[in-house]
Amino acid sequence: MYEEFVPEWNDPIPDSPPASFNHDQFAGWFHLPALKHLEIWLWDTARLKERPQDLNNLQTLVLARSTIPEEDVPFILNRTTSLQNLHLGLAYSYYCGYVFEKSDCIVRALDSVSNTVERLSVGLDHYPVVFNERDFNGTEVTRYEHVQEALKKFTCLKTVELPICLSVSYDVYPDNDVDLSTIWPDTLCEVGLRIDMKAGHENEWDELRMVDWVYDVLLKQRDAVPHLQWIIIRFWEPFYDDLWQEDEKRLQAKCEEIGIPLEFVNDDLSWGLWTRTIP
Repeated sequence: MYEEFVPEWNDPIPDSPPASFNHDQFAGWFHLPALKHLEIWLWDTARLKERPQDLNNLQTLVLARSTIPEEDVPFILNRTTSLQNLHLGLAYSYYCGYVFEKSDCIVRALDSVSNTVERLSVGLDHYPVVFNERDFNGTEVTRYEHVQEALKKFTCLKTVELPICLSVSYDVYPDNDVDLSTIWPDTLCEVGLRIDMKAGHENEWDELRMVDWVYDVLLKQRDAVPHLQWIIIRFWEPFYDDLWQEDEKRLQAKCEEIGIPLEFVNDDLSWGLWTRTIP
């Protein structure tokens, strides 16, 4: 059962690990020169910075709902010179953390892997999960757009799965029509759209709006993604509403008609779905 929880703002902020937390417990994984695949959760990178890292052979990196500061993301990705598959999962304090507050750091991190990564997914979360909208920061749209610009720079990206507010637009009804050729690389074969942070965020995207967007924009701008072979729309299960099933079926039929399979997924919005096919 999911219940709405309105936090008391004078409650202690759960923004630091317990005293028993071992900051060294994951550090060793970043000093294995032959390591090719790493799936890990990180609280911070303090201990990682104390010794040189060797991640030059790493091909797959999954950072799962990690609470590392945004300014530490370049520190990790700058060392992954052979990276082909990346899931960047970041979790922000509901009480005081704004998404992409250090957007320049995220852009630098993505730029550092833009010539090697073929599969990219991004997951955004708040902790704790609070079913109550928080105050909206007016600069948030600009910060999302700043990070969005980095996507176009990827030279061999084939699979992408991003929050729709990052991959398309934060605004459900933008002032100008989105031109996909200006934000998506033309190498894409699989596109995944997801709704992250729906519980505690002013996020107006929902199932019907996403279905409408695929109809009205993506299918009409197929020239921007000439190699497109698959579309995935992914929802967080507690917010899925079967009210729009008929709309979903019509969209699936339309996509099948033009030879592009469309899949709807309702789950916990964890790692990018491309991880299902990585051995």
